[in-house]
Amino acid sequence: MIKKRNLDPSLVNWIMNQTGIGPGIGEIFFVAPESSATSQYRTQLQSMGVERDNVIYTEPATAIAKTTDYRNDVVLIYPGAYTTGIADDLTAIHLLGLGATPYNVSIASTTASAYAGTMTDSVVKGISFFSPSTENTTHAAFRAERMFGSVVDNCHFYAGAVADTSTAFRIGSETTGNNSNRMYRSRFTNNLIGTKWSGLNFYYGVTFGPATSTDSYARYRWMQDSVIAYNNIAAEYYGILLHVIYTTGSNAIIHHNNVHGGLLLNGQCANSAIRAYDRGHDNKLIKVYDNRVSAQTDGIDGFDTQNVMGNIVGKGGGEGTPVGESPTT
Repeated sequence: MIKKRNLDPSLVNWIMNQTGIGPGIGEIFFVAPESSATSQYRTQLQSMGVERDNVIYTEPATAIAKTTDYRNDVVLIYPGAYTTGIADDLTAIHLLGLGATPYNVSIASTTASAYAGTMTDSVVKGISFFSPSTENTTHAAFRAERMFGSVVDNCHFYAGAVADTSTAFRIGSETTGNNSNRMYRSRFTNNLIGTKWSGLNFYYGVTFGPATSTDSYARYRWMQDSVIAYNNIAAEYYGILLHVIYTTGSNAIIHHNNVHGGLLLNGQCANSAIRAYDRGHDNKLIKVYDNRVSAQTDGIDGFDTQNVMGNIVGKGGGEGTPVGESPTT
């Protein structure tokens, strides 16, 4: 841990800019791999005296366990392949990757989600998250049980293994149930749900609730005052699937996303690119503006028509209306 007063002013300014919290940052924690011919980050930190203040952690999960809630602590993660999943809530705690791209800072557990917990007033930026590679392959790479006043921005998501329920980013539980999960005053922006080598894609990109086409417990989840925008999403079944109560969604907007499939159906999502579902009801409030999507069946599905504008849809091998598509239930 490094106290803010001991940091170079240029680093303090950069952290304030990245987190958006201004001068109110708390303590700083560093994560870096053991030094090697291809990783000199720890050696450089030690040369600057960081080691004398405290340890440099070897896993993000270990550093997060040392933070204090509601203090705006910041965890700075140097490039490396980290193998311990994070299972702590983030409460006014901010994770920042320090690689040239998010892919240089990866968290990949063989048996668990790379992140699973509740996010409150927190920021996660510049990190790659992998879903489990050997066990629990239906678990999402990143699962926020709830997301309040938080941001996930400029992150990458990759499938550790492919299952027909593999998921990149989930709000809520892995399984169905009355869990009152929600996304409120939050942003999921500028992220890449990508293709791992050998053409491996998630089957579900962003989901609220479990990776199923229908869920009778959708009435317990909601999205409000939140944004899903400027993301590139490759997912074989559904790009964005919202199991949320149909009467919620005030000031919730899904806009400027590129959504498509992978090799399974020649670049199309096999089902809907963007879908809302609540027991057969069209969602009354969520706005779907200016997205570019490709899907075999319904490009955009389950939203009231007046809330769907300016989208470009390729459907069924390229057929689609250039200015958008009237959604179907």
